Amino acid sequence: MATTHLPNELIESILDWIDIQTASKMRLVSKSFNAIIASDRFSRAGIARLIPPHKEPDVSNWTRVFLFGASPVSLQRAFVSLRLINTKSLNLWNLDIHAMSTAITTAHSLTNLGIFYGNKKIGGGDWNIPAEIGMLENLEAFTVTHSELAGEIPPTISKLSKLCSLKLSVNNLTGCIPDSICACESLQFLILDSNKLAGPIPTGIGRLRNLTRMILSSNQLSGDIPHSIGFLQCLRVLNLSNNRFSGDVPNSIGSISTLKILNLCDNELTGCLASFIMENLCSLTELFLDNNKFTGPIPDQICVLKRLVSFSAVSNRLSGVVPETIGQLENLQNLMLARNNFSGKFPLDIGSIKYLEHLEISGNNDPLLGIIFDEIESREEFLLVKFSDNSLFGDLAEAFRSNFLF
Repeated sequence: MATTHLPNELIESILDWIDIQTASKMRLVSKSFNAIIASDRFSRAGIARLIPPHKEPDVSNWTRVFLFGASPVSLQRAFVSLRLINTKSLNLWNLDIHAMSTAITTAHSLTNLGIFYGNKKIGGGDWNIPAEIGMLENLEAFTVTHSELAGEIPPTISKLSKLCSLKLSVNNLTGCIPDSICACESLQFLILDSNKLAGPIPTGIGRLRNLTRMILSSNQLSGDIPHSIGFLQCLRVLNLSNNRFSGDVPNSIGSISTLKILNLCDNELTGCLASFIMENLCSLTELFLDNNKFTGPIPDQICVLKRLVSFSAVSNRLSGVVPETIGQLENLQNLMLARNNFSGKFPLDIGSIKYLEHLEISGNNDPLLGIIFDEIESREEFLLVKFSDNSLFGDLAEAFRSNFLF
């Protein structure tokens, strides 16, 4: 690297006229250029120039800030020294999370904080949600995704009384879902999927009366699903799949009239479907119960789910006759009942469901008898049917053979 005899003041003046990305490439011009470009003064000035019309490093009036990992590391570190007093929205992409955390907790006016694809490799080691997060009393939305966030959700989360959205998907969070989260009664979105959270859902979860989406899938959560979940009368999406929940599904879930999607797949749940399939589930469009230990028949009252589009209960211990009332589900597109213990006569009306596209009943231990294909043959719509490992009787039109899997 060469040495230049230009005064530092002149070098700074030259760099002030050049955009920050071009200036950053001039570090090899000389040692003096390199030192100035790596300095906090240059980086702070660079940050100010990223968001027009600001020309000076006075950021006290910035309300929305987006910072991306494409920026030089020195610029990222300079961010720490800024006091974003009036900043309301802060979004960080692919940055040095260790450097960011200090600056974040001093921005007391924040209403929206988003961290996406945080890069812990720059600072080294794991990073956690700091307890000081509770100081951001105006925070309404807190999102950290794909950022290798570790540790536990701090109990100070309870101080965020205005928090409407908490999304911490695809990280390495451990520990339990803290009871203190139930104090965030403004929450509408609780999205904690794809972490390593363990233990039960807090029994006080019913206090979150404004929740519309609760997605806790792909964790290590266990225990019973709390009865208080039925108090969430604004809930539209409940996804508890791929955990270790056990016991019966509380009948209180059957009272949530706003529920559209219920996914309980891949747990150790037991009991009968009749305990929670109730008339109040009138908005339900998707019901997924695969890979559990449910027993007994599909209840006749399945027909009350008039808006149901997808019903899957593959790999359970369900038995008895598939009820004829299932043919009353006019909007049904996908019906998957494979690998159970169903027997007896399959309902004749199943082929008349106008929108049915996928029917799978393979792998039942006892043969399903008496399937009549008259209704299926008359269909104009394509229907994919998988019948293997069952005993079927009836005529199957050769023209429709391509629509069936055996």
